[in-house]
Amino acid sequence: MHRPGKLLAALVLVLCAHTAQAQVLPPEASAAIVGTAHEIVENFRRTLVLHDLTKPGRPRLFTQAGQYLFWRNRELAARLVDTLAPRRDAANEAAIAALLDAFDTRTDWRDPDRLALGGVINEALARLPAGHPSEARLRAAAAQLTRVRTLYNRELTAALAERQPRAPPRPDWNQYVKFLHQQYPAGGVLDELKAALAADSTAAPLPPEGERAKERALRDEWTDGELPPKVILLTFDDGPHPRYTGEILNILERYGIKSVFFQVGQNLGSLHEGRADAAHSAEIVSKILRAGHAIANHTYSHPFLPKLDEVDVAGEIDRTEQLLAAAAPGDARRAPLFRPPYGARNDLVLAELAGRGLRSVLWNIDSRDWADPIPHSIAHRVAEEAERYGRGIVLMHDIHARTVVALPLVIDELIRRGFRFARWDGTGLAADPAGDNVRR
Repeated sequence: MHRPGKLLAALVLVLCAHTAQAQVLPPEASAAIVGTAHEIVENFRRTLVLHDLTKPGRPRLFTQAGQYLFWRNRELAARLVDTLAPRRDAANEAAIAALLDAFDTRTDWRDPDRLALGGVINEALARLPAGHPSEARLRAAAAQLTRVRTLYNRELTAALAERQPRAPPRPDWNQYVKFLHQQYPAGGVLDELKAALAADSTAAPLPPEGERAKERALRDEWTDGELPPKVILLTFDDGPHPRYTGEILNILERYGIKSVFFQVGQNLGSLHEGRADAAHSAEIVSKILRAGHAIANHTYSHPFLPKLDEVDVAGEIDRTEQLLAAAAPGDARRAPLFRPPYGARNDLVLAELAGRGLRSVLWNIDSRDWADPIPHSIAHRVAEEAERYGRGIVLMHDIHARTVVALPLVIDELIRRGFRFARWDGTGLAADPAGDNVRR
């Protein structure tokens, strides 16, 4: 898989050096921007192939591989946005033009492919200073993406209105997915990702106390939260995000719903000589806590934990615990919970968690907002899975615009079907009284 990190880092310097004369971009800089955008599209396509194949009875590796590509695309998108706008007060017009020229003219990108670049376009637009020359083109691209999403939303809405079976037909979307399967056989996609997802088979066996800790962790681990029937806990991974987390909080506030936000340490802050600095995330973390939500540990850098040795596993957990403590000192809503990235954990990870008094929290209802770009489809999936299991923990992500759009649809449909919502009350999960969750 292409790794353009160093090239993009160098490109930022090139762009900064050429800010005053950036009407024409050096060819290598333009190629790097378009190459990164194309990798995002390619990963998006592979994610959809894996998502389409993730059915009951399929190996969990399909889901883990799709989530890995989702996370990879998040990293690429963040780098690309920084390249387009190296400083928040000035965006590089020629760099944005290089991306949008590809967005507008590439014939090998189909309309749904362009949804992969929605986060980049929206974030670049949000960073533009008022009156920037690129604003009109970025808004036009964002409007085109809205039209694409509306087309597929309309397909799904029409299918549901006709009371079709549980998997509504989506002719245009299904044609696109069929094309993806022809271009990216699932076996080939998995083969590409095996090195990234392979567990460490050379790990030393646990000592007796580690075995006991592992068994305790497995006994205490939550998948559905042991919640009562018709009760749902909404959880959000991978934040905090400087924009979308706040929008998620506003939606939850309207409904009076409390959630658990599993935070990635590097998004919270950094560590310098063992001291945690969470200043840059203090405002959004404070807002999460003031609203009555809980925050919890989702590792420092979102790795595939079974690949790591004992020292690295401990570092991923402990660095984020330090940053959580710095962001929310003494707050009971800093929950002793841990969500392993990709849901991947082995004996070593479980033993390390138990030794720190952390409970592993998985999920039984996957919104697949990490793969599905269609908000109505996300909402339909969550509601159907909630009916199937009768209760449980929903996995969502507060780092993408589509989740912001899908969340009210999810909540409205769950309420319509008679579900209530759970919260972390400082010691465990508690269900809200019936009727509490009404739109405000």
